[in-house]
Amino acid sequence: MDEDILSDDFKVGWLKHHDNKSASSYYFRVYYRNTLIVSIVLVLVDGGRALLPKPEHDTNTVKEFDYKIAQIVETTEDSLNEYMKRSGLEVKR
Repeated sequence: MDEDILSDDFKVGWLKHHDNKSASSYYFRVYYRNTLIVSIVLVLVDGGRALLPKPEHDTNTVKEFDYKIAQIVETTEDSLNEYMKRSGLEVKR
């Protein structure tokens, strides 16, 4: 849905590690019935090839909870981990 789009033109330094530098960010929301439980930001990178959790502000660390959500949403865990490594992103444990 359009209201889930945060930015069609997401720009951060770690995108330089991808062949396609374009990225978009989206709100990923979890609801129970009509109640919002959690909302996180996921970033679609490398021309739509992977969906990564957005790192914490001005760092390359990703909250473990956000990473777990990305594991559920991303098609393969290997792809997620490869793109996390390529981006220089680490999970904060």
